[in-house]
Amino acid sequence: MEVSAERTKPVNKSRWLVGWIGRTDHEAAEGQLKGDVGPIAAALQSDPGYDRVYLLTNYPHESSVNYCDWLTALIGIDPSRIDLFDIKLSSPVDYDAIYSEVSANLAAGRLPRDDVELTFHLSPGTPAMAVIWVVLSRTRFPARLIQTVRGGGVQEVTFFTDVADAFLPEFLRRSETRIEKLAAGPQGVPPEFARILHRSDLIAKQVELARRVAAFDVPVLILGETGTGKELFAEAIHAASRRDGKPYIPVNCGAIGNELANSELFGHKKGAFTGADRDRKGHFEEAKGGTLFLDEIGDLPLDTQVRLLRALQAKEVIPVGSSKPIPVDVRVVAATHRDLVADVAAGRFREDLFHRLAVGILRLLWAPVRTC
Repeated sequence: MEVSAERTKPVNKSRWLVGWIGRTDHEAAEGQLKGDVGPIAAALQSDPGYDRVYLLTNYPHESSVNYCDWLTALIGIDPSRIDLFDIKLSSPVDYDAIYSEVSANLAAGRLPRDDVELTFHLSPGTPAMAVIWVVLSRTRFPARLIQTVRGGGVQEVTFFTDVADAFLPEFLRRSETRIEKLAAGPQGVPPEFARILHRSDLIAKQVELARRVAAFDVPVLILGETGTGKELFAEAIHAASRRDGKPYIPVNCGAIGNELANSELFGHKKGAFTGADRDRKGHFEEAKGGTLFLDEIGDLPLDTQVRLLRALQAKEVIPVGSSKPIPVDVRVVAATHRDLVADVAAGRFREDLFHRLAVGILRLLWAPVRTC
């Protein structure tokens, strides 16, 4: 579907186009391509409504500055609307380095923000760079995705399957070096997962996927009936991650009354409500630096889901009765026995929160798990 130049700008939101400056962009600026302006310029010509153009480069700084000068002259936009950032990469195909550097850069730009609509451009750069845009758009930095098609304009990229469910396992299989070393290591159950006893090929596959997901600091959603070992998996993921040794806080969301859910998770200030006789830290603050396991997350009330989404996006929480955000570095592993897809369709669970949580999905449905 071609992106319309008449796209309506969301109320009170600034539209940002974010992407790498690729080889084709540089060649276009240098006059090496007849009739081709490169992906970035093509996107701006097709949709001139972007308020900022946020460009990353792994090329020599002077070359990219020259490109920006060429771009402003070609498109006729104010140079102050273009941001250029040098990203030092040892290799343009190192998934882990690209993920880390881009995430740090966007976070330093105070993203994501409620007043900014992000669009990631997949076309400039290497395939590895495109992969990272896809992952980030469905996790830490929600964004639209576009690509340029030579001779075909600009297209918005949509997926007919859940990217997190279908794509991320393949990404994990071919990215992180330490994961590959683990996969090539001695056969047997990793020690962190030794408490999960089973006679099921399904569970064996989920253990392998959990082992890989554990090394990436992304949210995980565990689906399974009562008694299938969801908490055992959460504990093992924490132990196998870089957060091992930091707090692991399990919370049964189904046991929290709706009126206390916000206070339990995000804390409250003294006097925030009847009975709040002192300041109280929420579970997010208690889990700082570690892992927060939210069991039966489907039972959270909708207003708490809104706060949880913000905590995941902005990595900060606002206690009940306060207006001051508190930064929190927490990995969330969530679990439920409910059919969240049906809950989303029925309006009982927020779709944006579902996609934010479902980066790595483990399915333990109807597969009995025992513990030592």
